[in-house]
Amino acid sequence: WLRYMQNGNGSWGNDFSRTAYTAWALAESGTRDACIDNAISYMKSCDFPSIDAYELALYANALTAQDPGSTAAKECLNRIENTAAQDKDTACWHSEIPTIFHSFGRTADIETTALAAYALIKGNGNPQIINKALTWLIRQKDPMGGWQSTQATILTIRALAAGLSTPAPQEQDLNIAIMA
Repeated sequence: WLRYMQNGNGSWGNDFSRTAYTAWALAESGTRDACIDNAISYMKSCDFPSIDAYELALYANALTAQDPGSTAAKECLNRIENTAAQDKDTACWHSEIPTIFHSFGRTADIETTALAAYALIKGNGNPQIINKALTWLIRQKDPMGGWQSTQATILTIRALAAGLSTPAPQEQDLNIAIMA
């Protein structure tokens, strides 16, 4: 059905974000065909310098899911690293546009940061920026145990889980305190 809905120019709905999200989903599912190649070609033809951090993060995820070692993926990941708003402990990315799930403001920033962190993890980005981004995400958790919206929560948990997937050292000392 998704293949049928794709436009001849490679986009879905002539919309950059929707195209990037759909291409990412298909590539992560293991699909490897012209459908994704056409979507990547469409995105490459767009005005890359003017895209928002949210769009950039979606684009990076589509590229890294298709081929994390590609020149385009590496360039996109470098741009993500260079555009992070960083302080001593955290890094985040701010979106000036609503997400495809209609989030804006802080919720869009959470989605954007989760997407950027996930792309950096999958594309072997800078570990310090990844850790700072994951720290920022953890600090955004709301009193109800989520991250402002269902989509922001899903993307954050996905990024946090991906961040845990790096192999631990063979042997290490751990101190565990159980609080009653």
